[in-house]
Amino acid sequence: MEALESLFLDPVLRGPLFACALMGALGGVIGVLVVFRRQSLVGETLSHACYPGMVIGAILAGAVFHIASPTVTTLITFVGAAGSALLAAKAAHWLVKHRYASSDAALSCLLSFSFATGLLLISALQSVYPALWRSLQSLLMGQAATMRDRYVLLSFVLSTVGLGLVVLCQRSLKATLFDTDFATLSHLTNRGLEWMFLALLVLTVIVSIRLMGVVLLSSILIFPAVSARLLTSNFEKLLKIAAAIGCLCGFVGVLLSHQCAIFVQNATGHALWLPTGPLIALSLTGCFCAVLLFSPSEGLIVRMWRRRVFVRRCQIENIIKLMWKECFRTDRWTIAVGELHEIFPLPRRSMKTLLRRLVSSGFVRILPHGLLEMTPRGMYTGKKLVRLHRLWELYLVECCGMPKERVHPRAEEMEHILTPEVEAELTRVLENPSFDPHKQPIPSADTEALHV
Repeated sequence: MEALESLFLDPVLRGPLFACALMGALGGVIGVLVVFRRQSLVGETLSHACYPGMVIGAILAGAVFHIASPTVTTLITFVGAAGSALLAAKAAHWLVKHRYASSDAALSCLLSFSFATGLLLISALQSVYPALWRSLQSLLMGQAATMRDRYVLLSFVLSTVGLGLVVLCQRSLKATLFDTDFATLSHLTNRGLEWMFLALLVLTVIVSIRLMGVVLLSSILIFPAVSARLLTSNFEKLLKIAAAIGCLCGFVGVLLSHQCAIFVQNATGHALWLPTGPLIALSLTGCFCAVLLFSPSEGLIVRMWRRRVFVRRCQIENIIKLMWKECFRTDRWTIAVGELHEIFPLPRRSMKTLLRRLVSSGFVRILPHGLLEMTPRGMYTGKKLVRLHRLWELYLVECCGMPKERVHPRAEEMEHILTPEVEAELTRVLENPSFDPHKQPIPSADTEALHV
């Protein structure tokens, strides 16, 4: 706890830590709107479009007017960035409106043009104003380490304004994102709302460009949003989770930059500065990969595990069904292991594993002399599966018109996922049938497992 307090009180670290946390929260929230509006390329374009405006603003402040105040210089730079970003957005809208280019093509062209213009402008400063050139060059990858408290205050004000606008206009934003008909009838889809969204996006880009840089800025917009989307589908929770992910990864990126520099210096005796922007982007990537793997609903590992559990359950249910059919045919509720191998051929090791699961689940009991006895639970489960299988076969033939020779594979798949509600509806539609299309008896729906 004391180490954490020392980080926030450290005069070198507290500026980057607070600024990156605020930037991450704002970027996560605005990124949700960008992703749901399917305008992910817009953030990338605006970040590159800001660069020539920042260069022009810095030239005016430092080289033309010779302004000594860092705060005024920062404000002029931000105004230049906002102007160039809005100009690029207007140009993209004009190109798309007059059908000179598609949306992604227009944005890609403006992205390339803006970035090339910014690079040419700073190249012209390299020999004339080398100090100004170095400061503008650092904006490509971000420069959070040199951030001071005044920038944190400015970031706090801008982030508060941006988050406050999202909270106040949350109803209108939700309507335009998810229910355009309602938004149109409620007169919510007006140009003012579109310009407010664009202003929020430009505001986020301006706040973040000093920290993340022009090249990596889109990561703070996209990664928190797509990571949060894998964790929840509720819009309010999604905004909160995206803000938390962006804030946490911003904090982690700054901390990694500081700790790695200390570690390398202690190990080699040479100072190594690792830029904060790439480390924040890597932290966001790591968070996304972790969520992608372990998300409770969409995680790849979780889905693989569920698929494996489902396959295992299908195997158990198939063997129970075959045991019930064999026992019902012979009118005895015991079966030898050798007979089970004949009706359900599996490798010996796999069969032993399945038998252990059947016993542990209470479906069968092991008797002496290699006999297996079905328990009442096993008999009821087997009877239920046979009933669902034959009901679905009859439904496919009677209601879907499929030939009875082709319905068996479909029923083999469906018998494992039919719910009691679907079973009741099938029974009602088919008028409680007694035989399937192959003239096999359909077990009754009562709880007595020993009778058809």
